[in-house]
Amino acid sequence: MTESIAMFLIPLIKKQLTVLNWGGNGATFGRLKAKSILLPTLSNGEPDWEYMNGAFYYNLKELEHRKDKQLIKNTPLKLTNVEWKEFSLSDIFSEAKRGNAGAKSKLYNGSIPLISARKQDNGFDKFVNVPETKTIKNCISVVNNGDGAAGRAFYHNYRYTATQDVTNLIGKAKLSNAEKMFISVCIIHQENKYGHANKVTSDRLMHQKIKLPVEANGKINWNFMDEYIESIIQL
Repeated sequence: MTESIAMFLIPLIKKQLTVLNWGGNGATFGRLKAKSILLPTLSNGEPDWEYMNGAFYYNLKELEHRKDKQLIKNTPLKLTNVEWKEFSLSDIFSEAKRGNAGAKSKLYNGSIPLISARKQDNGFDKFVNVPETKTIKNCISVVNNGDGAAGRAFYHNYRYTATQDVTNLIGKAKLSNAEKMFISVCIIHQENKYGHANKVTSDRLMHQKIKLPVEANGKINWNFMDEYIESIIQL
């Protein structure tokens, strides 16, 4: 095994170790052997070691490139350099759809990311197998309750499924990845209004107001959102 392949595998293995602890569920050899990770494969089902090796070096070069650009360039745009105005989420989204993956205990392992009421890891819980009709893509998820994360929002630029403790916001128009990321953070700034006594519901979410940057004519300044997120990504 090459060093680059090992560096590719380490984060995947660490992800599986997060469920192990000192309370009678330690990282024994038997438990480690029982763990599985998802890997890129060839058409014959064998691991694609060449891809993993190349992916590591590609990402390494990309990081080095960004580091060089950071030395030459660039600080994030200032949020104070633009006007702000309140909008209801219903101005931007056509629907707030509750997750329908079903009970976690009854879901089989698979390849679809399950988003649940978690405040870390973008709400990711585990990989499951569900029908495509229970999946959604390129949406913002908002935690309804649980894990101290009520009101926490995450953008997912991939196909996923969600538990009933999560509500998904479906846009009226096609928004860019950067715009959805920006809006997610704006939603998070309102999360202190939610909790076990005031859970997120579809109706409350659609009526929730957030502040967004606007142009001189009062319309949402989508270009600023794109440029702001891009300025952060380049750091």
